[in-house]
Amino acid sequence: MAPRVIVVGAGRTAEVLTQALAGGWESARIGYGEVGTMPSCGVVVLAEEGDASEGASPEQLLRRNRAGVRTAAEAAVRRAPGCILVVAARPVEAMALAALRASGSRRQRVLGAAAAAQSLRLAELVAGALDAAAEDVRAVVLGGCAQAPVALARFCSVGGVPATELIAPDAWARLAAQADAGPDALAAGAAALARAILSGRRRLLPCSVYLEGEYGVDGVFLGVPAILGASGLERILQLNLKIEERAALQKAAATGRAWRVMLEEAE
Repeated sequence: MAPRVIVVGAGRTAEVLTQALAGGWESARIGYGEVGTMPSCGVVVLAEEGDASEGASPEQLLRRNRAGVRTAAEAAVRRAPGCILVVAARPVEAMALAALRASGSRRQRVLGAAAAAQSLRLAELVAGALDAAAEDVRAVVLGGCAQAPVALARFCSVGGVPATELIAPDAWARLAAQADAGPDALAAGAAALARAILSGRRRLLPCSVYLEGEYGVDGVFLGVPAILGASGLERILQLNLKIEERAALQKAAATGRAWRVMLEEAE
């Protein structure tokens, strides 16, 4: 049976992601050197070519992953026309932009896994702090994977109860600071996006998407709440952010613009 998901890459993220998709989803993993023979599929996840050295900066990761992501994105749309690209290579927002440009796809078909990864990680942390089940926690993290997450406590709930009723502001800040998008979290985030796309159930998930004026941002990928379906991105939800939340999101956008310049200089 032909796979519905192809995971491209090696290292921890690719391994954990492949395991996560093994239960009930036809998937396969290939190396970046095999993208030229990739079978047709619905979703292609671009993970990293291998584990990065500990402490690697976002800029170092960008230089390390850019060429492989571009080549794989170009090959993916040739081998699997109409496929949706889910980017889990870091820095995710920069690599998603590289994939979008290289593939020539519409923005609806190129998504980044960072916001989903951070949101799932925050949900785990909140569940642990409250001794609750992680599946009962819904968390929303905006922004980018290389910045402090814009974690919105008022949109987080535990079994339907707002997190603001259960967690003090200082405790929330400590939890939010730990919601990083490491390899395991990126695998979980990418798996969640792939499942949402393949199920076609129009799931509402935090997702790194290419913004075209939404939230006052244009021309970069940022994590925002979005509805995903069989065709990829269906709709971006624009939340009414507080002044400090909007400022934090604009700070993440500024980093995204700096990465865009780095990509353009390397082309």
